[in-house]
Amino acid sequence: MKHIKVIISVLLAVTLVAALFTACKGNGSKNGKGTTQIVEVTDENGEKVTDEYGKVVTTVITDNSGENSDEGGVVVVDGGDTTAAAADGGNNSADSATTKGGSKSTTASTKKKDKKKEKVTKPAAPATPSDFKATDITKDSLTLTWKAVKCDAYEIQYKASGRDWEVLKDSTTAVKIPIKGLNSYTSYAFRVRAYSENTAGKSASKWAQTTAKTKADEKNKRFIKIKAKLPIDSNKKETLQLYVNNTLIKEQEINCNGKYFTFTTEKKYEGLVTVKAVLKSSKTTSAIQTDKDSCVLDLTAIGIDVIIDEDEFD
Repeated sequence: MKHIKVIISVLLAVTLVAALFTACKGNGSKNGKGTTQIVEVTDENGEKVTDEYGKVVTTVITDNSGENSDEGGVVVVDGGDTTAAAADGGNNSADSATTKGGSKSTTASTKKKDKKKEKVTKPAAPATPSDFKATDITKDSLTLTWKAVKCDAYEIQYKASGRDWEVLKDSTTAVKIPIKGLNSYTSYAFRVRAYSENTAGKSASKWAQTTAKTKADEKNKRFIKIKAKLPIDSNKKETLQLYVNNTLIKEQEINCNGKYFTFTTEKKYEGLVTVKAVLKSSKTTSAIQTDKDSCVLDLTAIGIDVIIDEDEFD
């Protein structure tokens, strides 16, 4: 009986020791400080942090209460191959991770930097093209040339005598431009300028200008219609004389009433001819050279010869 009591006492002692050992094992940790937890690290936006290989970063956090600790945590990736700085304020966020040996680093969170936009200004105006001239002149064409300057392109305008400027080329990089389709024996003005441009605008040089007169059409055989503008002199009687190439072709008594006297030649003339109108008594004269089939003579400027088709450019 006495031996049975001893055996029971031993069994109870073993059971108690086993229970105490199990309790201690459940509450213990490697460092004896409290509960150990492994959690995934997130950035300030709540996104999971990965290293440069795309693996999720985790942190080992230990404290006595089982809560995440503000300090002492260690970030561990893939069995401890990669480590990172301690957890930030218990928010499971990491600023950077370092690979073995600390030789490389990768940033977990990146701040976007605003790029400053540079202010764009218009380019400086180019130099004015020089040596601008007309060459190879015929009855209906010519060639414009000038020396090149540093620019993006050139703009060219033209006008006939007494007309407004018109665009001939709004943009060209050439410095030699053939011009066709002009009228024979006609005075023209041409001007060119260089320009540079960007998104802020366009800057142009000053205009370079030249004049030219096309050659006469020597094969144009035609009748010529002559219009003579008469002076106003209280309907004074006067004798009007018309000449072609210094040959009198018409003489008639007229009234000085400010109207036009019109006459068409009775024969055809070829090429360039000189047409002249004269008031016989006052010797008022107006003359013009033409290769056209009509012309206008002005006798209203008393005592002054009026030549139509002169170069009249700004």
